[in-house]
Amino acid sequence: MAKNAAAAAAPASPAGTVKGKAGSKAGPKATSGAARSGSRAAAGAVSVRGLTAAVAVAGLAAVVLLPMTLVCAVLLIPTLVAAIVDRDTEKFAPITVGAMNLAGVAPAVAELWSRGATLSRALEILADPFMWLFALGSAGIGWGLHILVPSIVAAIMGWRLERRRTLLEDGRKILSEEWGQAVEALEKEAAAPAAAPDPRRR
Repeated sequence: MAKNAAAAAAPASPAGTVKGKAGSKAGPKATSGAARSGSRAAAGAVSVRGLTAAVAVAGLAAVVLLPMTLVCAVLLIPTLVAAIVDRDTEKFAPITVGAMNLAGVAPAVAELWSRGATLSRALEILADPFMWLFALGSAGIGWGLHILVPSIVAAIMGWRLERRRTLLEDGRKILSEEWGQAVEALEKEAAAPAAAPDPRRR
């Protein structure tokens, strides 16, 4: 009886070994997949928490610093208009106008903090025409820079290219005077179109 039981158990051992190997191979894959999904879920949770915390901090700052938020939001309207009007993907106009507009808003913010950061002071500053002159004037300077500077740079580059072409033409004339027909022959060869290949040589 013991021999029969041993003989019956002997063939079953390779199958059990194969199953064990398959289970051992599938085990790390399942474990790695679960770990990846867990890490992705953790990263998503962290990003959502970070975004929520940033929004909460920004909202709290806007409530606490409501007068300054009101002044900046109203006087920075030209930057918002530049961002809406500019169709360029790189958004050069809102960058230029925003930088100058922010510089024009700085006196209003300094005036608000020096006189007391209250809502009534903020409304008084917004009613001051000089603060609007600073904000809109600086935004206008930003628009001028955005429109004029590329044209000026293009004109300077064109002038440099024209000057270089003139220098090259003068050098060519000097070479023609020194070498004569050799330079003219090289110029004709360079200007002549390449001859089409003869199909009979193929």
